[in-house]
Amino acid sequence: MRFTHYPWIDLMFGMCMIVAPGAAGAADDARQAATQVIIVCEHGSAKSLIAASLFNQAAKMRGLPFRAVSRGIVPDAEVPPKIAAALREEGFDVADYRPQKLTEPEIAASVQVIAIGVDLPSVGGMTAILQWNDIPPASVDYQASHSALERRVHALLDRLAQAQ
Repeated sequence: MRFTHYPWIDLMFGMCMIVAPGAAGAADDARQAATQVIIVCEHGSAKSLIAASLFNQAAKMRGLPFRAVSRGIVPDAEVPPKIAAALREEGFDVADYRPQKLTEPEIAASVQVIAIGVDLPSVGGMTAILQWNDIPPASVDYQASHSALERRVHALLDRLAQAQ
């Protein structure tokens, strides 16, 4: 997060980075936590992956610093071929993507957590977990799932941009 009202803080932060280069990792972690969004579904290979792909594309187009990652409660070994093909048609290359399990440190370090059809406990002070429980299954109707996720993603980005 940039301190636009207090430029001297940025200057001091920059000087600390020069004096203490080892602090760069911690600063990068803090910056990532202020901009990371985690999107979680059961397997981390369909709904959350579609949503994270749409989110990252839209955030980049809007010039917003936020980035989303897809996670699963019980991750699949790979992205289902039907989902990978549909995403590829939209310009998202997920050939090398492997679904990953959600971790508590990730939850605590994120600016927002989205749970799609799963219940997540409040962890590490994170109380604002958004529930998107009305998303159709992508394996049954990809287009309906995509459309519902796209609407939710744009509304979320609007809210995050206003809060920035």
